[in-house]
Amino acid sequence: MLDESDPRRQLARQNIFQEQRIDAVTAGPGEGFLASDLLAGDHLNRIPKQIMVYNRWTDLVRFSRLFLVVGLLSSGTSTAAPGPSWGYDLSAIDRSVHPGDDFYRFANGRWIGRTAIPEDKTNVGLIAGLSDRVAAQIQSLVQALSRNGGIDQSEAKIGRFYRAFMDERRLTQLGVIPLRSTLVQIGAARDRSSLARLAGSAPMTFAAAPFALSIDPDGKDPQHYSINVDQSGIGLPNRDYYLKPEFARERVAYARYIARLLSLVGWQSPDANAGAILALETRIAQASWTDEQRRNPNATYQPIRIVTLERIAPQFDWPSFLEGADLRGQRKLVLDAGSAVPAIARVWGSTPVSVLQA
Repeated sequence: MLDESDPRRQLARQNIFQEQRIDAVTAGPGEGFLASDLLAGDHLNRIPKQIMVYNRWTDLVRFSRLFLVVGLLSSGTSTAAPGPSWGYDLSAIDRSVHPGDDFYRFANGRWIGRTAIPEDKTNVGLIAGLSDRVAAQIQSLVQALSRNGGIDQSEAKIGRFYRAFMDERRLTQLGVIPLRSTLVQIGAARDRSSLARLAGSAPMTFAAAPFALSIDPDGKDPQHYSINVDQSGIGLPNRDYYLKPEFARERVAYARYIARLLSLVGWQSPDANAGAILALETRIAQASWTDEQRRNPNATYQPIRIVTLERIAPQFDWPSFLEGADLRGQRKLVLDAGSAVPAIARVWGSTPVSVLQA
């Protein structure tokens, strides 16, 4: 423990209060910060990372960002536990716990004791409450656009998009009709290269893919964008649902769900294919990185030339994948889950095409 007179303690205290003054300006009414937020760096995550998408969605993205800014700047109801009007919620501290023994319990103990996680959520807190509030404000704005059409084509487009999404009666009438073109493409993709090309189009279609493709600010050079490739290809929340025995019931329910979807679109042998799909996703889960591995910012940034990627993961047709994403001619990208990518490619290469299609 540092003595009160130790200059390092004084410097730490000065930094904490400086951070508190900054956060006091950005916090909305009724939002208190837990004392451990500073330690965890949680107060730095207030503004979500912007996501670069394809040009055809530019208008939607522009107004989504506008909605987000409006939501962040407007006051509203939060599902976070009540706290002071600004600053850190000192009432969260449990002073019966020595901070040197368990700082997290010291900083949050009383808040944990008085706060219940809602039944429809997996967590609760400042960020969850802020997210709920912003989502409600965005919904209100979009509903208004769906009623009045907005002031220009972009706003009108958002309103139409929302109305179409919420028209359950029309969706029920249409059934699988909106999916037919994709289903035809899947049926016509008789080899892995064709399927890789179709997987590349996944961000813009109803197709699925073993890898997640995105365009983001470069993690080491934010002045430029990078093409990022991450592990994907599973339908359950994470790899643990496939590999741990305590999720056996969820796996059974998931297989039934897959069979039901295949049956609804008229796919042959839905039950057998559901079992094959679950087995495929289990192999992908085994090849995927754990959540702990994915928390390492250096490990999740691995720039690589595409010719090198073709050499270490030859079972997957990368040029066709990028062509399907309208990214032909690119020379390099960034792997977000380095060793998992060639491992998943091996799973892809050893799986029958009929299972990949399903």
